[in-house]
Amino acid sequence: MSMAASASADPMLPRPARVVRRRREAPDVWTLELDDPPRAFVPGQFNMLSAFGVGEIPVSLSGDAVDA
Repeated sequence: MSMAASASADPMLPRPARVVRRRREAPDVWTLELDDPPRAFVPGQFNMLSAFGVGEIPVSLSGDAVDA
């Protein structure tokens, strides 16, 4: 495995993604669809999402759109 491939597989390294769709579920709850979603997770895990120059927040992963 090349160094570039092993670095991209490290779950602790940031991975850029774009929000391609958003849906308001409640006044303070949103569903975000990413162009490159996490590949493997179980409900209850979370990601740290950040917007450059704005900040970051922990976001729960609650389901897989493929299984929906």
